Amino acid sequence: MGSPPAITVTDQDPAMKVAIAQEFPETRHRYCMWHIMTKVGDKVGTDLARNEEFRPELNTVVWNDASTTANFEHAWKAVMEKYAITENSWLKHMYDERASWVPACFEGFFMGGLLRTTSRSEAENRIFRSNTNKHLCLTEFFIRFESTVRKQRITHAHLSGASNAQTPPFKTPLGIERHASELYTLTVFYDVQEEIIASCFECRVRAVTIGDGIKTYEVDDKRGTQYGLTVENVTMIMHCPCRMYTRIGLLCRHAFAVLIYERVDSIPPQQITSRWTRNAITEYEDELKKYGYGGAITGNEAGDVINTFYRCLGIAKGDSLKLQQMCYVLSDMETTWCGHEEVQVDAASGKQAIMESYCGVPAPETITVHQPPVTSNKGSGKRMRSAKELAMKEQNRKKHTCKTCGMAAGHNSRSCPQK
Repeated sequence: MGSPPAITVTDQDPAMKVAIAQEFPETRHRYCMWHIMTKVGDKVGTDLARNEEFRPELNTVVWNDASTTANFEHAWKAVMEKYAITENSWLKHMYDERASWVPACFEGFFMGGLLRTTSRSEAENRIFRSNTNKHLCLTEFFIRFESTVRKQRITHAHLSGASNAQTPPFKTPLGIERHASELYTLTVFYDVQEEIIASCFECRVRAVTIGDGIKTYEVDDKRGTQYGLTVENVTMIMHCPCRMYTRIGLLCRHAFAVLIYERVDSIPPQQITSRWTRNAITEYEDELKKYGYGGAITGNEAGDVINTFYRCLGIAKGDSLKLQQMCYVLSDMETTWCGHEEVQVDAASGKQAIMESYCGVPAPETITVHQPPVTSNKGSGKRMRSAKELAMKEQNRKKHTCKTCGMAAGHNSRSCPQK
């Protein structure tokens, strides 16, 4: 929306690497970890790939979000030396490019707990690819695209309605837990609730040191690890060595232990990431309006009415009484607006008005649409399969069996040795 992305995740396609560096020089390029880790079995050899201890140890080193760069480098070398693979060329190359895919090397970047693989974009591609194909004309493509987007918005409206209508069960009598339930969505609240419970039963503030404009709290967890959490006196911003807030945007159990120690009943506003709140979409729409972006979601009253309608529909959740109340209110509005005159409203004209408002221009009288050239996008053609994939395909293929002995030993009933 007017600025390049702070970070982008792709596979190890060299063309993508060059293009991103040229078009988005300020964007941090990250490789998909899933694509890299699936190649480990093919690169280290058969014996080590079957080792039941090697893969868990390597995953512990690589997928550790809380690790630092120095800790990762030390743990990586320890695993390489233990299994005698320090001279593996592929592993050496991936270690040299660790700044492009290892989570420990992205300490200062907000990941939201999501941006490690391309799974989210792949899922979105699957949704649209299942409803479209390259042989559609422009009109058919737009109709299917609109239908797919509408389904996603309806699902989002149902989830928003359920989040606003339900009150989650509380596990503690703390006011900060109730504030979190009012602030975050249900899914995010359950993650925050786990941190609050852990702060009560697994963490303890051992000491408090007052410095020059900074308070330092020594917090211990159940494993005996000590964390020096600092709080700035002016801004009240908290910094914890576990860096959970920097990585995900949610306060950690050590921060909640300090807030409970100071008898704070609400999460500080400067420690709230709007991405995880219930009104995140509303704040996003307001931000777009501020910068003058048009469209149905940015200041279009018709879009606001549709969003409100679906939110109410999600809150109703099939309750006949609530649905009757909605129908009564809408019918009363229709009667009031139409008055005593019989006004015929065409549904198509209403939709056309919405589309013209969305585009900002009226529909032209004549439209000339040319058949687009059929092209294949990236990744749609055949690709080279690895030896592992070919072996799995060959193993799953149905083999011919002998009708005499019933064995798939490369002979038939004529040449069967048991005949």
